[in-house]
Amino acid sequence: MTETLPFPPPVILVMERDPFIQSDIGMILHEVMPDAAIHMCGDTESAGRLATGLGRVTLCVLKLMRHDPLDPAVADKAAARGARVLLLGDLADLGGPAPGTEQIRVLPVPFSGATFRAALADLGFRSFP
Repeated sequence: MTETLPFPPPVILVMERDPFIQSDIGMILHEVMPDAAIHMCGDTESAGRLATGLGRVTLCVLKLMRHDPLDPAVADKAAARGARVLLLGDLADLGGPAPGTEQIRVLPVPFSGATFRAALADLGFRSFP
């Protein structure tokens, strides 16, 4: 007899300074992945600690901010550990070259709920009808 184990719930890290945008992102993520464990933070230092401290991360949603530059290694390390990464903003805010992996996407800001869902779908996270 073969026993099937349930898939572990997705683990998501979201870094967005604005609490209203954080809330909107959280609602969309819960629609797309209702069983996800979502960890929110508001700055790059916290994002780096969480990305390192969480045992497994399925998706990182990271806001690119000029006044609080994201260490490009955060996205690269998350992708190397198997996470998909959605960078919100302009690549100029990344302070380095464009990500070189298909696990990382950039969504220009401002974005809508529809474009956010489309970016998630492009990363392989499709919402359920």
